[in-house]
Amino acid sequence: NNKAFEEDSLNPVDIAAQLKNMPQHHFVGQIDKEVPPAIYHSYAQAMGDTNCSGITIVPDAQHRDGWTEQWSKLRTTPLSCDAPVHLDAVPFDPASLDKMGGPKGYKK
Repeated sequence: NNKAFEEDSLNPVDIAAQLKNMPQHHFVGQIDKEVPPAIYHSYAQAMGDTNCSGITIVPDAQHRDGWTEQWSKLRTTPLSCDAPVHLDAVPFDPASLDKMGGPKGYKK
């Protein structure tokens, strides 16, 4: 995301393999330009196959805005290592966003 890291900060990708068996769930704002879903996917790839990590793309959420309204539901997301490693792909048609007018706050 082209952001400079703090001098003493950790890069999660560097320790991802060590965390692959720790239950975790990551929330990513659908319209977050500071930490887009690709950041999580880099981390997940570095972790390798695991049943312990999940992701939720949060609709209408930016980096700082759009979370409060949804947090009561999001915080109930269970943490476990019971989910399957491989899920069937769900086809996505980007044209469907155009038909719906795009997500709230989306601008072409």
